[in-house]
Amino acid sequence: MIRIFDELRDPWAIALAQVTAFVSYFVGAPAWQVVAATGAVLGARVIAGFALPLGRPTVFPPSILTDGEQRLVRQIAGGLTPAVVAEKRKVDPATVEKTYESILRKLEYRHPWEVRAWAITVGLVNMPPRASLPRRVIDSTPVRGTLTAGGLIGLVWTLFQIWRTSCAGLRLVWPWLPDCP
Repeated sequence: MIRIFDELRDPWAIALAQVTAFVSYFVGAPAWQVVAATGAVLGARVIAGFALPLGRPTVFPPSILTDGEQRLVRQIAGGLTPAVVAEKRKVDPATVEKTYESILRKLEYRHPWEVRAWAITVGLVNMPPRASLPRRVIDSTPVRGTLTAGGLIGLVWTLFQIWRTSCAGLRLVWPWLPDCP
């Protein structure tokens, strides 16, 4: 059950379900078709999450880099800038930049944060740099859960409004539904 809710945390699936509900309703589809279309979108997302799990990316071993490159990765992943590394090593900053670009090419990455994540994954760096307070608050479970719940609440509210405005038609199809508001 938790896995289903985890799959439904996808904001794109929730947005697509909301758009499906709005479009279906405004083109004049019966309310039961609106609800069915929305459920189909969310159901497809859950099924896709179970049937087609994304594969893990290839993680190159540290041995792909020379000792000097590994040392540079440790320093930069530890939070030092290339200029500070160049100053500590007493080399030209352009040399450090060129070496770092070589590292990016060897690891098939385009962004420095990917190299930091790789260094943590393979154990070149023990701990990631501590995130700022706003980032830690946003990444905390209650906040993320609230943001996700906001999307689901929006979807439920949309479906409730559709049901409220076309309750009589729904009761013809499903007479066991509660009385119209």
